[in-house]
Amino acid sequence: MEALKKQQQQQHMECQVAVVGAGVMGLSAALHLARMGKDTLLVDQFPRLHSNGSSGGRSRAIRQANQGHPALTSIMSAARNAWKNLEVEGGTQLYVPKSMVTLGNSEDSFSMEQMHRCAVAIEEATGEPPDWPSIDEANHMLGSRFPSHYVAQMDTTAGVLRADQCLKTLLKLFQSSGGRMVDNWDVKKIIPGKPVILYGEKGTIIADAVVLCPGVWAEKVLRPLQVNLPKLKLERICLEYWQTVEPDKAPPYVFIDLSNTSHPYYSLPPVEYPDLVKMVYHGGVVLNNVNEIEEVDLQSERDRSREYVKRFFPGLNPQSVREEYCLYTTTPDKEFIVDYHPRHNNIVYGVGFSGMGFKVGPVVGQTLAEMVTGNPTSLDFSAFSLARFGSKI
Repeated sequence: MEALKKQQQQQHMECQVAVVGAGVMGLSAALHLARMGKDTLLVDQFPRLHSNGSSGGRSRAIRQANQGHPALTSIMSAARNAWKNLEVEGGTQLYVPKSMVTLGNSEDSFSMEQMHRCAVAIEEATGEPPDWPSIDEANHMLGSRFPSHYVAQMDTTAGVLRADQCLKTLLKLFQSSGGRMVDNWDVKKIIPGKPVILYGEKGTIIADAVVLCPGVWAEKVLRPLQVNLPKLKLERICLEYWQTVEPDKAPPYVFIDLSNTSHPYYSLPPVEYPDLVKMVYHGGVVLNNVNEIEEVDLQSERDRSREYVKRFFPGLNPQSVREEYCLYTTTPDKEFIVDYHPRHNNIVYGVGFSGMGFKVGPVVGQTLAEMVTGNPTSLDFSAFSLARFGSKI
């Protein structure tokens, strides 16, 4: 009887394109595909708009200052415009303009190289070089006390994305464009070919093409497909919120400290919660696999952040009052991968976006949609193909 009942509950679905993973990348790809007129099915293993992956939470920084690969500069510019357009289309504020103060260490050559890259990117995008306030001016703006050998730079194009509203807007626009979604549908196996077959406990999906945006589950999804990924780093990140000592005295700036070249700190002004500054160490506890999430001890991360706030931010109480969590997935060079399956061009994927991905989500989604439908890409993503790792994989 149970076997018969289970069989009756099995779903068999067909579509032109299946998108696996409903984070910001998957939602963006699905929206573009639906707007291309493709019968698009968006699939996620959790309930829609969940916070189990890397796209959850209420806020993300967006900026033009790019210390990464130079190819990102035009991608970041296009993404900023895309978010503004989505804001108009969705009728909900997604983008809160807030200038960004970037700090570097003049005694560290790599830190200054990153500052220079940011300056070049800002000038390329805006046509004007950024301002370089003195460290005294920067400390006044931030309510901080960084030492005299630090240097400061301004990015007036920066802001805060209301991440939860971004996801809701993408889903709403996708569904209003004729897209379909199935959630709580865990893909257990993918058989490449024409068509592609996706198997899960709830049934089968037959698709002409597939876009894979698996986030922290990249190894589980892509390794069985013989996609020879480099070693991906999984980290659990502690996002902490700090109360201002004086009400309504939080600095109204996005902030990033590039003096620590391996794991910078960044902060966002009180967009989510009144008088709470989001200050985050851009690194966390490394996981061997995603199943270790609940076993992670984040106390050392909390202690490190508390000492940082005590040392540099006297305007914040040195004990966080709220804590949230995120999962990071990064590649060895900390740049993402967007590419085709090595043997099947009707399967494309994007992985390793943590630290950069949310802000460029709309244009990554557009690119994946263009790739899987055989169209020329509007932006050049060739620098982010898997081939760059070559024999090092």
